[in-house]
Amino acid sequence: MRYDLIPLVMGVLILVTGLFIASMVGRFGNIIGAIGHNIMIGEVASGAMMGELIRLLGLLYVVAIFLRFFLPFFGVGYRHRGFHFLFAVTEPLLKPLRRVFVAGMFDFSPIVAMFIVQILSDILADTIGR
Repeated sequence: MRYDLIPLVMGVLILVTGLFIASMVGRFGNIIGAIGHNIMIGEVASGAMMGELIRLLGLLYVVAIFLRFFLPFFGVGYRHRGFHFLFAVTEPLLKPLRRVFVAGMFDFSPIVAMFIVQILSDILADTIGR
């Protein structure tokens, strides 16, 4: 008896994508809330505000990497202006990672890049925010 794994793989991919998007939306809400709190208490030029802005920039970069990976599944190609912008912004990080994190036809460099950006932006934001 032959089992077809494609529906299972697609189901897992949809579930993981949904969890990732929910996590990014929650993180974005937390960052915007912290920025709003800093503005309300009058600490616009503080280290805490700079830390939150660094977290926001890191999150936007992670979203750019995710969109670059995900949009081709919906027919958005390299000729689209928005995709060309995503390519120009994310390629300086992905190109060196691609030399190491490619296994056959699978490119794991976007996943590794998202982890690296999240970790480094959090470390930098915590260091500046103190």
